[in-house]
Amino acid sequence: MEKVLLHRRKGGKSTVITGLDPQFVFMIVLTIIIIVIAGLTTYQIVKRTKRKHAEHRQKVFNKYMDILNLNYIMITDKNTGLNVYEQVISGKGLDISLISGFLEAIRSFGIELTGSEDQSQSIRLEYKDSKILMSEFKEFRIINILEENPSKDFLNSLEPLSYDIEEHYGKFIKDFDGSLNEFKGIKNLLEKHLNISLVYPLKVIMSEEIKLDSIEKMLVKKAINLMKGRSLDHFYVSYLFSEKDFNTRNAEVILNLVHKGVFKPLT
Repeated sequence: MEKVLLHRRKGGKSTVITGLDPQFVFMIVLTIIIIVIAGLTTYQIVKRTKRKHAEHRQKVFNKYMDILNLNYIMITDKNTGLNVYEQVISGKGLDISLISGFLEAIRSFGIELTGSEDQSQSIRLEYKDSKILMSEFKEFRIINILEENPSKDFLNSLEPLSYDIEEHYGKFIKDFDGSLNEFKGIKNLLEKHLNISLVYPLKVIMSEEIKLDSIEKMLVKKAINLMKGRSLDHFYVSYLFSEKDFNTRNAEVILNLVHKGVFKPLT
């Protein structure tokens, strides 16, 4: 808004001085500042959202690649060294003598991790071209045999897995008498934390109640056509994608279909 000022000079004449109202100038500057701040805030929010989404997709991809890398998992009673649960995951080139040899090495050398009993402690070893990851928690050890070192996401998943095993099976491990029947449910905990079903043979279970997006529908159709073409009642994830075509988005879609129960493991 323009402000008009009258300035009377000697001799009776007056001079008209015009200019912007300082309050009006202040409002304009304030509005510009608010717009700039709002724009920067929106940019930061969008950038942060994109970063979180990218991190989530990378974690999903890491989960799949880690399971492909995992050959064998066992849970042992720390006091006796006996297995309360064991499972072959991929079994690629798995040497059974490796397992017994490694366990014997643990017993012979008395490998024991130090630290708080309430926290999971882990070490990594190499044994006959395999990577051994051993996590110790209270009365038990979780031993993973892998082809290569796992991702950080895999390592981070072992601590909550340990807590769940302790919560549901700690008493049975402490009172272990040789019976393995009480420990069959550990498989569900492995699926919860490690998504081991990604390497199982899968079947397709369709239901009108399950809502799928276009990409999920396309992948389900591909799996069905693949099984028909090979006269199979199941398929593997590796059948759907070549190694070079597999990416974070594909891993994310497959996990979603497994969680929805459309891709169901044959176990």
